[in-house]
Amino acid sequence: MSHYRASLLFVCLGNICRSPVAEALCKSFVHTHNLPVHCDSAGLHGYHSGELPDKRTLKNCQQHGLNMDGLVSRKLKRDDFYQFDYLIAMDQPVFEKLNTMVNPPELKNKIKLFRYFETNTSETCVPDPYYGTDSDFELVYQICKRVMPELNQALVK
Repeated sequence: MSHYRASLLFVCLGNICRSPVAEALCKSFVHTHNLPVHCDSAGLHGYHSGELPDKRTLKNCQQHGLNMDGLVSRKLKRDDFYQFDYLIAMDQPVFEKLNTMVNPPELKNKIKLFRYFETNTSETCVPDPYYGTDSDFELVYQICKRVMPELNQALVK
């Protein structure tokens, strides 16, 4: 990934709802702004490894014209801590789990909380829509879309 200025890995639980939306929005943002950024996503757990994003995620993103082609769920690997500049947790529990997994401890500075980059909010989590309704999937999309410019501005130097 040496020709990229930054590499970002978005991480949630199963990599079928929140982190794929963040990955797709990041890819769209960096393409539109011609930024040298590599984006990917993963889940803490391999429940859905090899599967497409949740059908409700796909439906919501399609309604917004967001390209989800090629996105397939995968489990976080130990090598991800070395291969990516930043591992971006979609909520506080994922953030905490990533911090317990990282070794050596010097790599902890790579772990960031997604909503940390959002101004004018005290919220720390992108809510998991898995057991929710279509409006919960829309909320995930809107949060990710709103935060993406600020996140890229902060991390891509």
